[in-house]
Amino acid sequence: MKTTMVLLLTAGLLAVDPGRSGAALAAPEAGCAFSARHLTLAPGETFALDFSFRNPTAGDPETTFTAVMLENDFYGARHTFLTRNAGGGTGVNVNTHLTTGAAPIATDDITIEITSSHTGATILATCTTRLTVSGDTDLDGILDEWETSGIDGNGDGVADLTLTGANRRRKDIYLELDHMRQHDLLPAAGQDVVAAFAAAPVVNPDGSTGITLHIDQDEELAHEDDVTTWTEYDTIKAAAFGTAAERTRPEVIEAKRRVYHYVLFGHERDGGTSSGRAEIHGNDVLVTLGGAPWGVDATGHHVGTVREQAGTLMHEFGHNLGLRHGGADDTNCKPNYLSVMGYAFQTTLIPQVAGPNRLDYSRQALLELRETSLLESDGVGAGGTDFTFWSADGGAGGWSSAQANGWLDWNESNSEDTTRIPVDINNLGFNDCFASPGQTLTGHDDWANLDFNFRDDADYADGAHSPTPPEITGEVAVEIRERVERALAPKAEAGGPYTGVENAAVTFAGGATGTGTLTYAWDFGDGTTGTGERATHVYGDDGTFTVTLTVTDQGGRTGRDTAVVTVANLAPSAVIEGPDTRVASAGVAAEWAVRGADPGSDDLTVTWTWGDGQSTSTAYLIDPPGADPDPSPDVRPRDVRDVARHTWIRPCVYGVRVTVADDDGGQAADEATLVVTGDGGGPRLLAFWALRMGPGGPPAGCLLRTVEHMSRVFSEVVDVSTRDRAFTALTPRGVGPRRQLDAQLLTAWLNFADGAHTLDELVDGDGDQVADVSFGTAMARAEAVRLDPAATPAAIAFQVSLLNGINV
Repeated sequence: MKTTMVLLLTAGLLAVDPGRSGAALAAPEAGCAFSARHLTLAPGETFALDFSFRNPTAGDPETTFTAVMLENDFYGARHTFLTRNAGGGTGVNVNTHLTTGAAPIATDDITIEITSSHTGATILATCTTRLTVSGDTDLDGILDEWETSGIDGNGDGVADLTLTGANRRRKDIYLELDHMRQHDLLPAAGQDVVAAFAAAPVVNPDGSTGITLHIDQDEELAHEDDVTTWTEYDTIKAAAFGTAAERTRPEVIEAKRRVYHYVLFGHERDGGTSSGRAEIHGNDVLVTLGGAPWGVDATGHHVGTVREQAGTLMHEFGHNLGLRHGGADDTNCKPNYLSVMGYAFQTTLIPQVAGPNRLDYSRQALLELRETSLLESDGVGAGGTDFTFWSADGGAGGWSSAQANGWLDWNESNSEDTTRIPVDINNLGFNDCFASPGQTLTGHDDWANLDFNFRDDADYADGAHSPTPPEITGEVAVEIRERVERALAPKAEAGGPYTGVENAAVTFAGGATGTGTLTYAWDFGDGTTGTGERATHVYGDDGTFTVTLTVTDQGGRTGRDTAVVTVANLAPSAVIEGPDTRVASAGVAAEWAVRGADPGSDDLTVTWTWGDGQSTSTAYLIDPPGADPDPSPDVRPRDVRDVARHTWIRPCVYGVRVTVADDDGGQAADEATLVVTGDGGGPRLLAFWALRMGPGGPPAGCLLRTVEHMSRVFSEVVDVSTRDRAFTALTPRGVGPRRQLDAQLLTAWLNFADGAHTLDELVDGDGDQVADVSFGTAMARAEAVRLDPAATPAAIAFQVSLLNGINV
């Protein structure tokens, strides 16, 4: 019997089919491939191994393919890796993944050999990769091999990318940041974010603390008004990731994408003013601060302030590191979660008692809060000197704030409740922080729970994006900033109302509730200022003034309160210089002077009323030629001396009055008496005046008023107010010596009133015919004798004789 052999050519071999006379079998086909010829992986990472098996001829017997892994340091002795069957005319593709598991830190070749049941021991295909399992000493998601020797992007065993500044014993994170025109990262914002990571409470194997954040600011891209996430973002990244030079080498881009997060600073996204978007556990970040509500740069473009850029970049990048708006969950605005991941802190940062607001993730998991049963004495646990926020009424009355290390007034009752109370404390009244009563709010330690390795995340692949939560809009950011400032600002208490008088110190007793060192600044409402919790001020003019107290804390936040002070006007003074009674001659000008003083800064008007129907006024302006403003802007008390002259025509007794008035309605007056004597010539005898005062004589009212004013005798003892009574006094008709003295006294005073004598004129005062005393002195002596009940007749007669001599 003749046997025909069927040959299958595989790798240069023939196969004979013993069951088919004279027929040759088609050679089985097989192949295998690792994902790269050289692989560097971390313990526990997986890598792909793909197989293809084909039994090409229909009707051929089924063949069994066997893949054997040769002995290596990672997977042990030679062993069968897998088997697959393929019937005639069929094939099968197998995609497998290997894991490094707890593989040793080593390098070795992994080789697979494939045989088939048709070809026996003949090797149909071989594939090999050189596997390096590298440790990650500092657990930053970057293999030690990459940090020390660079990254091989195409598996050819040659490093294609060197990580500048990498340290396998200190955590590193790498970001590539591109920006659209006018939207570059502000230098100060970038420095703040780098500094925040450097200050992280993360201990490294080299003994240092912190994380080294590398921000590679790369290219400026064409401006686009709006970016659609994620479609347009992916298109931009595909064209812009890596430097221009790196994009000419796919192996470099492949190496880079294993380590670098990609950050794009754009204008707006998805038709709104959202601050951005980022993958949670991924490597893609978008920051969009170009809407109208966001801060402007020096050229007037909306790009976000330094604080807005730094806070938003750290917030969005935090999502890449596995952080959510509540740390481990999406519950926002938790008072026990002090992190830029929460809306309340994203763009305002975390306020502190002293120093600027801190850019930071949360540093500890604070006390769990059950909104159904809050104990105010517990607060949020040990929150240090940071401030936190909450509201008991959905933000309607503003937010409350306090240091997170003390008791917290959850229900905003202004007193500490000792029993547990229910309050929806994270309902702050804006997007993502609305009513949510009864929640359990958990704290979270962000820095201790960062996810550094994004290569094992579902969003690692380009174009793969899991759902992400919404982000705050520019409008909400503005609202948050305003509410935060109001909540943190010290509560100033100006006190009052106050009262005072012009040009006298008013003491203001202020106060404030706040923390840390507070400074007090007063605006006294008259253009002047003062400092100190208690302050004094002198107002130069009367009026009602609104006083403003501004209290500033160490963070630069201010609180204001006003009070009203009513300052009363003080009337000026007026004092006529000289004696209360003066003597002048008719027709001769007399000079008068008054001193007017006013404690206030007022215009003064001096008005003389001369008693004869005439007056004189003079204005003394503080700032001539214009009138003093009301109230006066400064303290300038007045002291003026007004000198005036006036001539009286008719002899008589005049009351002279002067008024000093200020421009606020206050005034003072002083008065003096002026005796104006006539010009009748020499003295006249008693008989002359008796005839003048007798029946039918001329009017004598002014003469007699002068006598009454000058003489105590005729104002207190003897009535000469009328001509008849004066006539009686002048005609004693033999009565006693006192009446005779009255007649001579009256005659002398009438001569004085008529102008025959002056008070200073010298007369004979002792009967020696020598003028040796003044008329005024002689008259005073005579009146003293007259008024002395014990005066002897001789003393009286002596005065009668002297006066008779004066009168003749």
